[in-house]
Amino acid sequence: AIPNGVIFDWMGKTYTDKEGTEAANLKAAEMRDKFQDWVFADPDRAEVLARAYNDENNNYVTRQYDGAMMTFPGKVPDEIIKFRKHQRNAIARIVQDRTALLDHVVGAGKTFTVISAAMELKRTGLAKKSMIAVPNHLVKQWAADFYRLYPGANILATTKKDFLGPNRRRFLARIATGDWDAVIVAHSSFGFIAPAPEFEQEFNQRQVADIMATITAVKAQGDEKDPKNKRTIKRLAKMKEGLEQRIKALRDRPMDSLLDFGQIGVDQLFVDEAHLFKNLMFSTKMQGVSGLGDGTGSQRAYDMYVKTQQIMEANGRGQGVVFATGTPISNS
Repeated sequence: AIPNGVIFDWMGKTYTDKEGTEAANLKAAEMRDKFQDWVFADPDRAEVLARAYNDENNNYVTRQYDGAMMTFPGKVPDEIIKFRKHQRNAIARIVQDRTALLDHVVGAGKTFTVISAAMELKRTGLAKKSMIAVPNHLVKQWAADFYRLYPGANILATTKKDFLGPNRRRFLARIATGDWDAVIVAHSSFGFIAPAPEFEQEFNQRQVADIMATITAVKAQGDEKDPKNKRTIKRLAKMKEGLEQRIKALRDRPMDSLLDFGQIGVDQLFVDEAHLFKNLMFSTKMQGVSGLGDGTGSQRAYDMYVKTQQIMEANGRGQGVVFATGTPISNS
């Protein structure tokens, strides 16, 4: 009710009147309680207001996904591996929306959920080629689980040698030319696949524009000589300079024969343990917020963000990305 407190001016400086602020907050709470008492004192008035509120605001129903009727052609019989209800519903959601967060705890069966969702998207023609990025040490395990669930699947799984030297060109060509049900790559290998240069340039130009808008907002909200504002502007300018250098490097980089992320034909991306790609860069005019960081972000998160944006823009309507992690929000 009193967002900035009761303040008073003394020799050009403002101070918070703690006692006055507390008294004002108490009075505001009392007024709020009195108003609620008045609203519900008259049953007819309460009914009219409740009806108006529900008609205008309380009219959204969260969509429910039901996978009970799905049959999963090609999957091993239920006597061998049977999906639980939440797995069926999650698969139904991915097939219908093509974008989701599997925020399921360890042991909830995220692996089989992702595998079956990829197969269903391929079978129904909603996705032509799915890529599943998994932690480095789990590539073989994911491939084995894929065949356990779908023995007839046509998948391509990376090895340590596939992205070394000249092997990288050959492997990217295999991804692009094969009619794969899914391509399983290690997180580190995923980072070796370059985003489409033209898309990355345009993406970075949009980021630069956002940073410039934020700098303008910081300058408009207060004195540029204020230490906090100066630090914020300096930090944002450094981010802007880094992105501009990246744009220049992309523009000046000689063309090579390696296929980029847009050329290998992947139109659906699944990311296991997605929390490993946290710390994305950001620009904000907020200052002094604990845990906010400096906004520069990590290269790994930046690379993932560019590629997910590329897929979603290519698909339209923000479709084609599924993250799987039991810890989507870090404690910090």
